[in-house]
Amino acid sequence: MPALSRRKINFLIVGVFILMFVMGLLVSADYGPHFDEPSEIKILQMNILEVAGRLFSEDSEIVYKLREAGIGRISMNSDRDHGIAAYYPFALLLLRDDVLGGSYEFADISLPFHYYTFAICFAGLIAFYFLVYELFRNKGAALLSALILFASPRFFAEMHYNNKDVVLMYLLIGSCLFGIRAIKYRRVLDVLLYSLIAALAANTKIIGLYFFGVIGLAYILYISLHRQWNRRSIFTVCLTIASFLVLYYLLTPAMWSDPLGFFRHCLNNTFDFSRWSGSVVFEGTIYKVPQMPLPRSYIPKLIGISTPVFILLLALAGVLFLAALPLVRQGKAKEERRDQGIFIAMICLCALAPVLLAVFNPPVVYNGWRHFYFAYAGIMILAAYGLIRLMGKYKKITVTATVLCLVFLSVQNVLNHPNQQTYYNFLAGSDVESNYELDYWNVSTREGLLYVAERSSGDICVSSYLSNDNGIRWGLLTLDRELRDRISIVGPEDIEKADYVVENSTYQLYSGETGAPPGFEYLDSIRSYGNPIVNIYVRK
Repeated sequence: MPALSRRKINFLIVGVFILMFVMGLLVSADYGPHFDEPSEIKILQMNILEVAGRLFSEDSEIVYKLREAGIGRISMNSDRDHGIAAYYPFALLLLRDDVLGGSYEFADISLPFHYYTFAICFAGLIAFYFLVYELFRNKGAALLSALILFASPRFFAEMHYNNKDVVLMYLLIGSCLFGIRAIKYRRVLDVLLYSLIAALAANTKIIGLYFFGVIGLAYILYISLHRQWNRRSIFTVCLTIASFLVLYYLLTPAMWSDPLGFFRHCLNNTFDFSRWSGSVVFEGTIYKVPQMPLPRSYIPKLIGISTPVFILLLALAGVLFLAALPLVRQGKAKEERRDQGIFIAMICLCALAPVLLAVFNPPVVYNGWRHFYFAYAGIMILAAYGLIRLMGKYKKITVTATVLCLVFLSVQNVLNHPNQQTYYNFLAGSDVESNYELDYWNVSTREGLLYVAERSSGDICVSSYLSNDNGIRWGLLTLDRELRDRISIVGPEDIEKADYVVENSTYQLYSGETGAPPGFEYLDSIRSYGNPIVNIYVRK
């Protein structure tokens, strides 16, 4: 290929990524805060307090102001198993005088929090492009695969605000990229970047330690098959382990006081989570968790019905091609395919093996399958492999069909913006709102508030009915000041004072009640993919 052509292709790829990044930033403000967002910011502040108390003194201004704001040390909190090290740069915003002093508005923190979350996830999207290219050396397929991941409805929406599960998925992708590069090339920079990203993943959730172990086993297998055990290989192993342990410790202040107690707490909550009890809707049944365990099919089925079907088909093709790898007999091609197989298996073992464990031993999960979002990394790498192998056999048909599916998916994203997190494919059947959760995190209640504010004049009073009113309270704080000043919020206990009720349809489903609250009548619904996610009632 001529050098000029390669340059044009590189410019095209960079241009596409710039376009995706700008598009994402432009729509980030449209997503409301999820009702865990304030507590996530508080967890970051608790980490700041822990670090500040060690670096400075307990009498320092930062420690004093954080304690005055009611912030405690993360090492003493039950949420210490949930790390947030990927957000330490964002902590600079929380150290501003107005924030430390409490004289700030929630929107001043929430919107930058969304921008930052999107930036982290987008860096992971770029890592996915390079991961696919590193494995298969096909820029066109790598770009197309990255576009598919970017357009995946749930992940497109949640990459703007889900600082836990989507961020973990992208950290796994970054770990796999630099893990593979460290395995193949054994360069110090790749090793250090891998250790850093792997430490961030382990800090975010303890399962990151499992990812680190699987990638380590892949290193041993690769070096052994290539007969490359030497001083350099041993040095790489030692440097990787040492740098990972040091970075993980430094990034996790929650463990500084009592490392053994910290790991006991994390492992107990991984296998027997006890800080949540509530309702989960699955196939029309309301499960009271943990007293009523979810069926073994919960995670696999939710993955299947909330992932675009063409991605599932590409992933299935990837599995079939992967199974056929032992049939390859040519010398160099066989070794190349074998190495691809090792790394694909490594990624799938990281991402998909925990799903199998969840089938045999269902954990306490809620809010769909977000606790297993890291599994999407495995699905997408299988889909990328299926795409590349199909392109090798039927290039025009495969590319045309994939692009058409991608265009259709993108149009759906636009039409259902900003509620793509409620996506289900046709395999979910009809009457989705009665059979599955739609918006557990109350992100869409912001849309309901905008609806009533823009269709009324003067001051109005709004309430929820059956769900926690924090959803609309946090949503209100992200509206423009002109709208925000016109709206007052009352709790369900004071619903008789309200002019409107903005109710999350999933929480109505939890309650078993349908219809309008007493004294109100149905006005309209905010819908996504044809399903009502917020019901709006007006006083009679």
